[in-house]
Amino acid sequence: MAERWSLHPEASAGSLPKVIVVGAGIAGLTAARLLHDTGFQVTVLEARARIGGRIWTTQRLGVQCELGASWIHRAEFNPLTSLCRHLGISLLLPAERGTYAWVNGHRVPLSDLVWQARRGVARAGLALAWHYMRAVLGWRLGRPYDISVAAAVTPLLRNGHLPPLDRALLTWGLGMVESIFGAPADQITIRSLDPRELRGHNALPLGGYAQIVEAMAEGVDIRLNTPVEAVAIDSQGVTVHTREGTLTADVVIVTVPLGVLRSGVITFDPPLPSSYHHAMRRIGYGGDAVLNKIWLRFPARFWPEDCQRIVALPDQHLCSGCFVTWIDKQHVTGAPVLETFLSGYRAAQWDREGADEDVVEAGLRVLRASFPGGVPDPVDFFVTRWLSDPWTRGSFAYEHVGTRPVDWQVLQRPVGNRLFLAGEATDQENYGTVEAGLLSGERAARDVHRLWCCPREHIRHLPWRRLPV
Repeated sequence: MAERWSLHPEASAGSLPKVIVVGAGIAGLTAARLLHDTGFQVTVLEARARIGGRIWTTQRLGVQCELGASWIHRAEFNPLTSLCRHLGISLLLPAERGTYAWVNGHRVPLSDLVWQARRGVARAGLALAWHYMRAVLGWRLGRPYDISVAAAVTPLLRNGHLPPLDRALLTWGLGMVESIFGAPADQITIRSLDPRELRGHNALPLGGYAQIVEAMAEGVDIRLNTPVEAVAIDSQGVTVHTREGTLTADVVIVTVPLGVLRSGVITFDPPLPSSYHHAMRRIGYGGDAVLNKIWLRFPARFWPEDCQRIVALPDQHLCSGCFVTWIDKQHVTGAPVLETFLSGYRAAQWDREGADEDVVEAGLRVLRASFPGGVPDPVDFFVTRWLSDPWTRGSFAYEHVGTRPVDWQVLQRPVGNRLFLAGEATDQENYGTVEAGLLSGERAARDVHRLWCCPREHIRHLPWRRLPV
């Protein structure tokens, strides 16, 4: 029997309202599970044939592949670490093996390249720090200042006196920024580069992220293959129209990705207030912003055993977040598998128009430049397309140039105490992460409990509320 995660301090909260949750990603499942265990009548409607949303653990290559979320970021400070330990999920910390680039056929540690390009790296660091501090202080003092990451660094890249190695390494760094934030560097605000994010280590949940969503789903009424088309709200309750029929309830929690909300595939009656639409437009998501993955399984390992990451230095001035880093997955899968990433404008174009085979061939050309004549054809591969996926329309939220801190606060406000929004894009502190989905789902459930049950609540027993050990 599933463990009870009730928000009510007593054993039973009595007869409570009916709640419909739209979306069975981590946010929706968290909200649903908390309210279900508290005594609310909960139904989850999910458009896909599976739960998890942008958490997608598969065996597509004959081994475990994470096609969506994979890392627990800053594991020492992350509530997911406590949840995993409570569920008995082991965490794999980064391997001690190194990160290398191949320059003129020679393997060079990334740390050596950084030292060799230290003058350019230092100048870029000073430029980024100056703009970052100006932006942060400007917002705090009521004099908003904003600039993109690319705009802060591009003048240095265009400096004809910058050595080629420095330029290549800085261009690679911009590509990494595009991969981390899942957006073109000229759309990412400088305020995203919070130095506090450098603290801690990333970890992998052994056995896959799917274990977490499966645990969250225990005991909850989930209806798959049920896309929601319309949500109507009045003083009597909510009516949710789906392709499979109509449902009524007292409260609805909508947890679909921001790109789906913005697309209008779900209509609201009455329409969402204009402040919500303005906030959704300003928060970065979709459009030309995407982070996709390529998983490649090879007939045999051709990269060194002590190499955890392969750096591909670009040979062009313009930044591209495609194929800049390759990650060894053999220590996780037990097979010769590499993972790489696609982000930036080129990635968005490939997502919409490119054939999988063409994308893979472009990646292999980059890889073969590091290992001349030593990269066999893969025996299998998989390319994600989160941007053209109708149920995501993007990868995750980011802080766009022009995003305002109040935008997240707007999306957290209930509409008429009957409609609540949740999902990673509604969390100001952790947007773009699984923990943002988890915490936003908890926040929505607590809001519903406070408004429809009582102000008393019990959350200290929740496993993700316990400090990581």
